[in-house]
Amino acid sequence: MEICYHFLTKHILLCLSLITPLAAKVINSKTDASALVSFRSQISSDPFGVLSSWNESLHHCQWQGILCGKHHPDRVTALVLDSKQLTGSISPSLANLTFLQRISLSDNQFHGSIPVELGYLSRLRFVNLSNNFIEGIIPSALGNCSNLQVIHLRYNNLLGAIPPNLVQCKKLTYVDIGYNFLTGGIPPEFGHIPQLLHLGLTGNNLKGTIPCTLGNLSSLMYLYLDQNDFDGHIPDSLGNLTSLLHFLVSENSFSGFIPPVLSNLNKLKYFYFDQNSFHGHIPSTLGNLTNLLVLSLYQNQLSGTIPSALGNLNNINTIWLDNNMLSGFIPIALGKLRNLSTFYISSNNISGEIPNSLFNISTMVDLGLYTNQLEGALPFNMCDACPNLQTLRIYENQLNGQIPLSISNCSDLKHLDLSHNFFSGVIPSTIGFLKSLQFVNINYNELEAKRSQDWVFLNTMANCTSLQRLYLGENKLQGTLPSSIGNLSTSLYQLAFYGNPISGNIPPEIGQLTSLNTLFLLDMLLNGTIPKEIGNLFRLEKLYMSNNMITGKIPSTFANLTKMERLRLNDNSLEGTIPLELTNMKALVFLNLSSNMLTGKIPREIMALPLSIILDLSNNHLTGFLPLEIGKFKNLQSIRLSNNKLLGEIPNTIDGCEVLESLFLENNMFEGVIPSSLSNLRRLQELDISSNSFSGQVPKFMGRMNLEHLNISFNNFEGEVPKEGIFTNISGIDIRGNPKLCGGIPELHLKQCLSQLPSQRDNSRGKFILIILVVGSFICLAIGLYLLVTCYPRKRPRNNTQTDRDLKSELRTVSYYELVRATENFASRNLIGRGTFGAVYKAIMTFENATTIVVKVFNLEKHGAL
Repeated sequence: MEICYHFLTKHILLCLSLITPLAAKVINSKTDASALVSFRSQISSDPFGVLSSWNESLHHCQWQGILCGKHHPDRVTALVLDSKQLTGSISPSLANLTFLQRISLSDNQFHGSIPVELGYLSRLRFVNLSNNFIEGIIPSALGNCSNLQVIHLRYNNLLGAIPPNLVQCKKLTYVDIGYNFLTGGIPPEFGHIPQLLHLGLTGNNLKGTIPCTLGNLSSLMYLYLDQNDFDGHIPDSLGNLTSLLHFLVSENSFSGFIPPVLSNLNKLKYFYFDQNSFHGHIPSTLGNLTNLLVLSLYQNQLSGTIPSALGNLNNINTIWLDNNMLSGFIPIALGKLRNLSTFYISSNNISGEIPNSLFNISTMVDLGLYTNQLEGALPFNMCDACPNLQTLRIYENQLNGQIPLSISNCSDLKHLDLSHNFFSGVIPSTIGFLKSLQFVNINYNELEAKRSQDWVFLNTMANCTSLQRLYLGENKLQGTLPSSIGNLSTSLYQLAFYGNPISGNIPPEIGQLTSLNTLFLLDMLLNGTIPKEIGNLFRLEKLYMSNNMITGKIPSTFANLTKMERLRLNDNSLEGTIPLELTNMKALVFLNLSSNMLTGKIPREIMALPLSIILDLSNNHLTGFLPLEIGKFKNLQSIRLSNNKLLGEIPNTIDGCEVLESLFLENNMFEGVIPSSLSNLRRLQELDISSNSFSGQVPKFMGRMNLEHLNISFNNFEGEVPKEGIFTNISGIDIRGNPKLCGGIPELHLKQCLSQLPSQRDNSRGKFILIILVVGSFICLAIGLYLLVTCYPRKRPRNNTQTDRDLKSELRTVSYYELVRATENFASRNLIGRGTFGAVYKAIMTFENATTIVVKVFNLEKHGAL
């Protein structure tokens, strides 16, 4: 019996030992599946249907994006759903996937925070949540994931500080938390992660100094600290990072010297120290970094010369030293850099000639030497040895001589800028062989074209079919513009000939350049009329033809220029009226037609244009009134109508010009008083209404305006000058030619007003006269009442009710607009008389028939007017 019992017990235990792991396996398998289902429930958008396979018909290890282990085939070891455009939050249930080693959800639209529960995943090795919208802080609990090797959280919206306890993850090799909104500094503890290969902190709001402890990371290969707010010096200890390949500290506030000890980093390939405040010399020891591919030191405060030792950087392909304070010559040794493709030393104080050796680098693609003190001529064979050159920027120097004919050998040249130098001679016709040219700027030189054959270059440039921008302004080009201008590239959108003594007519063929959005023909000697073909340039946004001798009318074809933003035709001899076709320019913000011979009225339709910078119609022969619609210019900054024959009063609607800063109406025939609505122009700084016929008092509100310059000279103003605001600035006002003005500050040297000259004798005499007048008036009133009562015959009271009713039926309401129209804007020719309290005008009303009435306008600023 006892034997049977032991036998039974032994078999039961054996069965339990077999059943228990199987049960646990089933339970854990269900837990993993349940955790994944919970994760899926937090996904609100799955446009590619990636999670459609996540259902009970398939084992969860067969679901898309799920990997399970080899030794534990039912346990999830990896969740990989990169670039699936998934939207939602990351479920904390992932912490139940206890065998999980890899989470990769990059390039999606996950939001919310990183679950703290991920810190329970002791097997986790890899986390990539980059390129999402995850916010909140980086959980310090990740420091508990002792097997963690990779943390990739780049391009999210993470906040807060970098958790120092990540140092507990001793196996970390890759940390990239760049392009977030992290603050604080670099934890010094990071210097104790022995296997770290990559540290990426780019594009945050981190500040403080670089911990010296980072020099302990002897395995570090990639260090990205750029685009933050770090400051202080670069610690010498970083010279110990002998495995470093990429070293980026750009766009910070680092200062001090560039440590020479960095020359120990002999494996370094990318050295970006630009956009900081480093000063001192460029260490010549940088020439020891023979594996260097990119050296970027631009936009610092570096001084001294360019070290010749940089000529030892045999593998270098890019050198940026621009925007510093470097001086001296360009080292000839740089010509040995046979792999150099980009070289920029612009915006320094480099002098001397450009060494020929620089043009012997066959790999050169982009050469920028602009804004220096370089001088001398360009090598005659400059492009013979660098056929791959695509960009040549040498503007703002003191280079001279001719443009070499060999420039045509730079057959790949796309961008050529020789402006602001002293190049002379003719523009070589060989420039037309550069078929890849897109940009040519040779403004501000001394280039010539005296004969018709000197313009051959323009003919050959018809071969430059990719040309987009051509600037030839401020040279010595003469003669007439050839008709071949119309053969230039159909891609050309900017063309400038300004500041040349070119004469003759504008060739009609220019209308063939239908891609033009900018045409600068100002400050020349052009004559004749504006060709109607200009109207074919329907993409034109800027047209400058000012300061020529152009005659005739503004073409009606301008109606086609509906994209025009800035139009300058000033300082010519244009005549006729302002064409209504200009009103088609619905994008116009700048209009200058000044200094011509335009006549007629200012069209009220012009006031519907969206002008915001300037309206300048000054120095013409314009007549008529200032339209009431002027108040529609709500965004206009400057109005200049001076030196015309405009008349009438300033419309009260002027206060509609809410942002007006300057108003010039001088030398016209304006009259009347300054309207009270002018006080609403809060931004007005300059006002000139001199040499007109304005009258009345100078309003006191003008002293409370923000005026900086005021000229009311040579008008008919009278009365006291205010003593506040602009009227206290003797250098800011001009009130000459108004003999009836008085008072004001003493510096104006005006006579005192009568009200300011009281005397005791006058006061006594005035009181005596006042008493006589009061007593006399009382006696006369008493006598009059007596005679009225005793002598006036009594009459039967009269019923006036019917008469009053008839009179009221004949009265009608008249609007202010009808009065303005009937008096021609209260014109002086309709003025019947002017008194102390106002003025009387004749008005012709257009009711059933023309009716002449009298209108009295009260001056409410006068006490007693009502």
